Amino acid sequence: MPESNDIHSKSALTAPRLKLRHSPSVSAPTDGDIDRARIELSQFVIEQANSTARDLGFEWIATSAAPHTYRALYGAYVDSVVYQTPLPISDQHMERMIFVSDEATIAMRFWHAVSHVRHQHNCYSVPAEIELGLWHVAVAEISAISLLAVQLLEADLVGQTLLRAATKQRAIDVRAFDTDVVTYGIAEAICQEVERRG
Repeated sequence: MPESNDIHSKSALTAPRLKLRHSPSVSAPTDGDIDRARIELSQFVIEQANSTARDLGFEWIATSAAPHTYRALYGAYVDSVVYQTPLPISDQHMERMIFVSDEATIAMRFWHAVSHVRHQHNCYSVPAEIELGLWHVAVAEISAISLLAVQLLEADLVGQTLLRAATKQRAIDVRAFDTDVVTYGIAEAICQEVERRG
């Protein structure tokens, strides 16, 4: 069920903006800047998830029994379309996320999960995750949210994909990692994540 609107096409994707490293000439965001951007981003993803749910005709339900493979996700998606039942979304690994509430984290997971199916990304490979992550970022860029909120979203989706590709592990402190990405750049953020692991 691919999207028809231009912003939903692959041509709407933009090039990555993740910095490799921090430029001393650019001031780093303060804790207050990050907190405000997190609130803004959380509101944005909830709005996007709610809008998507209205378009599809079904919502989501947080559960520990959510699909973990694309095949299982696709099956659950089809059931939700046919029977108008909520799509199961994982409520696991919710600690120290970039979003300010569990509601926003689950909303982002719903938006991302259904976008996998709608964009026909039939796997969770690194290239597919980066491409879909950049699509989410492109949607955010044409909204009214701040540049820092957009950068946090890119750090969360694309940055964490690069982290998993490099280390084969997820961030132990997602909030700290995403903040490091927008503050110091992706290379330093990955190094700091490795150091956090000891």
